[in-house]
Amino acid sequence: RHAQKALTLAALALAGCSSSAQQAAVQVPGGCPQVLVVGETSNVTKFQTGTGRDPTDVVLQARIADFKGSCALNARSRRLDVDLTLQVEAVQGPANRDRRGAYDYFVAIADQTDAILAKKVFPAEVAFAAGTARLDMVEELTQTIPLRGNEVGADYRIYVGFQLSDAELAYNRARLSRR
Repeated sequence: RHAQKALTLAALALAGCSSSAQQAAVQVPGGCPQVLVVGETSNVTKFQTGTGRDPTDVVLQARIADFKGSCALNARSRRLDVDLTLQVEAVQGPANRDRRGAYDYFVAIADQTDAILAKKVFPAEVAFAAGTARLDMVEELTQTIPLRGNEVGADYRIYVGFQLSDAELAYNRARLSRR
């Protein structure tokens, strides 16, 4: 499954992201933004409706398995286009009755101080074929960052992760603390 998404940087006041992240820099001449998967949002577990939170209540689990990126600068317009490819693995849980699922993931652009300048949440749907309980998906995104003055791509960071509810974030934090 391929999805093409786009986000243009805008001056927005948005909540910050955690700094605990798996780190990988995009290496392109001219200085690209650093791309980071926010550690505690790199996985999502969706449970069936109700209060049960054991393995039999899982509808869907997904994780950002890998990502790649590249960037190109349009010198005339001073816009930096960052192309990202996220590889997402999804697993159908035992409580999944209709072989479908959904999750949201985010892309946020931060400046050198880690202030979030723009954030966009993207929905994704999963449909498991009969006899298949695991899917590998690719999400392709293009981020456009208008550079001002002496700014370069390396002056920015791009954070990615799953957009989690408070309960999903607490679940992930509890799992991370047991490791």
